Amino acid sequence: MIRLAPLALALGACTPYLWAGYDATSHVSGPLEPTMHASPQEPQSNAYSFTLGGWFVKRVGVEADPHLIDTSGQMNLASASLELRARWLARRFVFSDIHAGPSRGVLVDRMSGYDTASGYRAGATVGTQLGPLTGFVDLYTATLDFDAGPAAGGNRISGVTLGLGLR
Repeated sequence: MIRLAPLALALGACTPYLWAGYDATSHVSGPLEPTMHASPQEPQSNAYSFTLGGWFVKRVGVEADPHLIDTSGQMNLASASLELRARWLARRFVFSDIHAGPSRGVLVDRMSGYDTASGYRAGATVGTQLGPLTGFVDLYTATLDFDAGPAAGGNRISGVTLGLGLR
């Protein structure tokens, strides 16, 4: 119970929010690109993003973001980022944010194991809020630099996420 006290204090000192989204479109470039397709004719199948964050001052917040891509093939990609979010536009029902931060990734080969990467993620969000409900569109770009494996080298992922959230 004592170990949960810092988390409870942090959540109590901020305005927490939880968002979930689906990538409407995404593009992968670099050595990672061929691994993200089940076959040359089939693009990646499912990509999801989740956000748990909190506003610590009126327009600045911190968030943790896991991202999952299931190719329905041999490879899966997961990444997580810790980002700073700044709200530069806030009107009655409309908002816009920018966000950026470091990320870590893992490429899981269902046959032979996994490889890890580090990089960064940045983007811009436009959304609407009605009470505790939020609808948003997020344009993002991320880099992941793998040291070994089939995706060794610099990789870039960019796309558009559509989602819903609660605050």
